[in-house]
Amino acid sequence: MSKLRQLGPYTMHSDPGHAWLAVPFEDVYLLGIGPDLSPYSYMSEDRKILYLEEDCDIFKFKKVWCTVAPNNGQLGARFIGGEEHTNEASFIRELEPLDWIGCLINYTKRLRAAVGGVYNTTSDAEHDPNYDY
Repeated sequence: MSKLRQLGPYTMHSDPGHAWLAVPFEDVYLLGIGPDLSPYSYMSEDRKILYLEEDCDIFKFKKVWCTVAPNNGQLGARFIGGEEHTNEASFIRELEPLDWIGCLINYTKRLRAAVGGVYNTTSDAEHDPNYDY
């Protein structure tokens, strides 16, 4: 296995009713669990950060992370690096639910732009009549 960049640590966000783990989209993508995440997780407006919900998705992510991080030269790596709690409703509740396909499209566009590729900023629906995103 080739070495990945450092994975984690991550920040746990919570309010009186729930908690979420803030994880860069790229980490979820690299670990290959994105399609297995529930619609109860959220994404930042720019789709670069995913907020994995505590009841199911955090455990799916951590299970894979615990396997990959030590093999990535990160023995003793910390999974959670910080916690942010509010006694009010968290800002995360106002974000859009996780849309894995939308995140992938956004990530692909960012990669193309980073390597100097040009992509059309018009909607994909204008080019593909079968596109129903």
